[in-house]
Amino acid sequence: MIIRPWWLKCIAQRVLSHVPSGYRLNALWRSKTRVTVLNTGVLRQGIRYVRTLRELGFGLEGRVALEVGPGWNPVIPYILRLAGCRKVVLCDATPHLTPSLLRATVRQMREVAGVLASELEVTGATVEETLPRLGPQNFSRLLTESGFEYRAPCDLDQAEDLAGSIDLISSHAVLEHVPRTRLMSLLRAMHRLLRPEGLAIHFIDHADHWHHFDPGIGPINFLKFPGWWWAVINSPISHQNRLRSGQHLALWREAGFRITYLESSVDLQALEDARRLHLDREFRSFTPDELAISSTFLVARPAVSVA
Repeated sequence: MIIRPWWLKCIAQRVLSHVPSGYRLNALWRSKTRVTVLNTGVLRQGIRYVRTLRELGFGLEGRVALEVGPGWNPVIPYILRLAGCRKVVLCDATPHLTPSLLRATVRQMREVAGVLASELEVTGATVEETLPRLGPQNFSRLLTESGFEYRAPCDLDQAEDLAGSIDLISSHAVLEHVPRTRLMSLLRAMHRLLRPEGLAIHFIDHADHWHHFDPGIGPINFLKFPGWWWAVINSPISHQNRLRSGQHLALWREAGFRITYLESSVDLQALEDARRLHLDREFRSFTPDELAISSTFLVARPAVSVA
């Protein structure tokens, strides 16, 4: 029997989820990369967010934004600040951000200052003034100089002090990690926090994330497993809810949002796998085209009041 790389990662994360400081130990896997290398994929997505919002007539000047799950490197929050946001609230269930990672992100962003100015259509002076200068300041001071408020651990259900005060709520590759039992509660919390004219902008990755680690499996490999077995191997450290695009959109509408902009990407390998793999019965009612949607990029606004 061939031991697949994703099995090893699955076992390691499952064990770490039961170990004190397991989340921090898991983060060490890529800690050097996060400090030294800018995630250009996230950078491109942040620029895409700003361009899409502008095309929709939603200017960011003076806005207050909230980023759900900023993780280890707050690239998109810095892009939102550069595009005009007065303040960005960073809310994370787990306190991943550290002083060294925040400083590394500032340094990485400064290294591409020219690209940021060009792509975001702002002046070089704006980039220079918005990105903090690195000095002896402590973590709290650097957050303040960045225009950030960091809340971690944070449960948006309990953030009543923010109700009705947020102009924009964003996330990148986060909502696929929220357990199904919690996702509706999170969406309703976003609805409560947004101003009536506010927007939510999110990118959701529907692919099996172990596929990113082990290219020997396909992007919908995890749809083969029955729910009971998935509950066993699905680690809390990197939980994947397996919801398909249409299911996510239905939850957004049920939570009181109206989808105003939508882009979906289809993965050709996933399309082929959907036709040949023996998937669990939970996913057999979906068409191959529905199963092959690898990502969803959406903009939504509060449509109705939700109690």
